[in-house]
Amino acid sequence: MPTDAELLREIPLFQTMDDDERAAVAALTEEAHFAAGERLFHEHDIGGICYVLRQGRIELSVVDESGEKLVVDVVEPGELFGELSLFDGGNRSAGAVALTDVDALVLERDEFLDFLRRKPDAALDVLVRHRLVRPVARLRPIAVLH
Repeated sequence: MPTDAELLREIPLFQTMDDDERAAVAALTEEAHFAAGERLFHEHDIGGICYVLRQGRIELSVVDESGEKLVVDVVEPGELFGELSLFDGGNRSAGAVALTDVDALVLERDEFLDFLRRKPDAALDVLVRHRLVRPVARLRPIAVLH
């Protein structure tokens, strides 16, 4: 199994960071485990935490105007989710449920922002990557809903 820093190297948001910066971000993370069927968060919950999936699968869904659940994504190992709230501090745009037993890394907004304040080069890397990735992330649910 890859180290936490090696796992982050595969995540687009962290790919432009150097190895030392990724190792520093990895040191900020904590491990989390969720059982199959466990809800990580509901749509509109307070955000501020993102997850990097090490093992398992997560279903992201929204509830439409008629009350129907719409699956917008299934997160696989090596993927990041919940990252929009790292930047905007907003509420969750979707709910998340573990489809299988899950092992994940958890990164909290306040700790990540402190790191970026101390490491302006890393902040620039993330800003550039975030501006490139964010529009695509926002289009995915729209494409599923229409």
